[in-house]
Amino acid sequence: MLDAYSIRQGKQANNIRKSGYYLSLGERDPDVAGLSVPVLGLEDELLGAVSLSGLRVRFNETTVDAYRAAVFDAARQIRVEIGDV
Repeated sequence: MLDAYSIRQGKQANNIRKSGYYLSLGERDPDVAGLSVPVLGLEDELLGAVSLSGLRVRFNETTVDAYRAAVFDAARQIRVEIGDV
């Protein structure tokens, strides 16, 4: 996910930047999932990321929507706290 905002080009990186998050469902380990959102500065520079990971069985359509909202909120709060909004 971080590569999509720093060095990576291509369709997957473009899709990640367009959606604003990345969801991994068992890519590295079939039992693990993760969701990441970038923390971007005023000029869309990458400052960091907020991620949530857990057991793949806990990531279904309903929970992913709730997790995504929570991770986006955390990223927004970080930008507010560092004064970048």
